[in-house]
Amino acid sequence: MSNHKCPKCGADMQEGFALRLPVRWIVGKPEKSFLGEIKAAGREQRHIESYRCVGCGYLESYATESIN
Repeated sequence: MSNHKCPKCGADMQEGFALRLPVRWIVGKPEKSFLGEIKAAGREQRHIESYRCVGCGYLESYATESIN
């Protein structure tokens, strides 16, 4: 995804990432395990592409490539 324009103000969007790794999208609502962690095993997971507007700071994210 390149050459994005902000849907709010029309300025350019800049690709970036969230610092906490790995950031991923997981299908369904979060469910806690017995130890209090979020269960992710066996669920569809995808990488996240994020963009920030250089004008107004609006953030836009896309769940793209599947994680196997």
